[in-house]
Amino acid sequence: MKNLLITLAIIFPFFVQAQFQFGVTSSYNLAVSNSQEYMAPLNKQYAYRIQFEGHSSTKTFGLAARATFDNIYAAVEVTFRETEYQMLVQDFREGSIMPRNGSRFTETTSAYHIPVSAGFNYKSMTFALGPYFNYVIDSNQPIEESTDIVDRERKLSAGFHFDLGYNIGKHFTLFARYEKAFADVGNLHYFNGKKTKLSSGLNYLSIGGSIYL
Repeated sequence: MKNLLITLAIIFPFFVQAQFQFGVTSSYNLAVSNSQEYMAPLNKQYAYRIQFEGHSSTKTFGLAARATFDNIYAAVEVTFRETEYQMLVQDFREGSIMPRNGSRFTETTSAYHIPVSAGFNYKSMTFALGPYFNYVIDSNQPIEESTDIVDRERKLSAGFHFDLGYNIGKHFTLFARYEKAFADVGNLHYFNGKKTKLSSGLNYLSIGGSIYL
């Protein structure tokens, strides 16, 4: 209880004197990932060759809010993002009807993308970092429909982001952002009860802008 009161005493002046702004935000997100493959074993033989080929660049748009106190600020965005990534699968099992060169699968996920930031302003420049959260609202999993590879969708996932921005007046901010996902692709795909060892993540380098009232 004592620690809670101390914490409230520290942050209360910030919220009382802070300037709150609400607006809209949008960004173009350049995919940053490495192609990687995994040979899935079964009974001392290889059953599948699973290759993560990469994910597509995408756009993000939604609402933004920030609270500024002197030169420090906190911000949150609630945005929509659709992500596509490609997998190549070769089936080595006897009797497989899959083409010899394998089949490509495109998996699509629609999610609320929610970055939370804390940072500071230096003249017109802004510097911030914080976690982000993705809450999946829709997805398709064709790889699971055509193979014995199980796609274990996570409704909620998280990562970390770093921001560098530039304020144009009090109402417009341009920013560049790097996003690093905590989970890797292998955490989403399982075969024979074990996750595939694909360590590539769905990371992004973004450029965007926010308009505040």
